[in-house]
Amino acid sequence: MATYKLVLDKLLSTATKPRPHAVYENNQRTDQIDGYVYRLIDIDSGEAISVRIPQKKDIPPKRWVKVANPVGTPYVRNGYAQMSIKADDLIIVKGGTQS
Repeated sequence: MATYKLVLDKLLSTATKPRPHAVYENNQRTDQIDGYVYRLIDIDSGEAISVRIPQKKDIPPKRWVKVANPVGTPYVRNGYAQMSIKADDLIIVKGGTQS
């Protein structure tokens, strides 16, 4: 499946807690966790996006964040195109808060 390097600018963290991302084997969910999914707001598009990173981090709400090495993988769910986004890390931009 094709993957795409993404440019994600102007992302704001939300109050949503990170969600563990489970590993699936043979289409069955396992108890193994391979990362955490964070909800962010893309200010340019006004869209909420989800980004998975390998480790759990404490990211306060309303903080500007940078996504390190994001890669998107398109897929179709229920007839709609979606994008799965993985990254190496989410980095809080120093001094970056949104009032």
